[in-house]
Amino acid sequence: MAATVWTFSQAHPSTEPGHTVMLGRLEEHLTRAEAIAAREHEGRVSAKVARSRRAELRRVVHFQLLRYLVAIGEIAAKTQTDLEQLTLALFQAC
Repeated sequence: MAATVWTFSQAHPSTEPGHTVMLGRLEEHLTRAEAIAAREHEGRVSAKVARSRRAELRRVVHFQLLRYLVAIGEIAAKTQTDLEQLTLALFQAC
């Protein structure tokens, strides 16, 4: 809306002495507002990318890495029986 006012004021100049000063200040405020809006947009895009990346990492951990850890734990539990007791203790603590 302010950009429309600025465009209209540029197209229809006034003879008032303060008009040019007001127009300059309006232009400065518009420039600042556009910069703030651009930073906000970049922040939202970055947040969306971060959420997507976290979700992908969760999937990788759950479907790939966790499977290997379980397999290693099962192999280790066969040779070291004290690991099985540790697992039971962990489940009982929950």
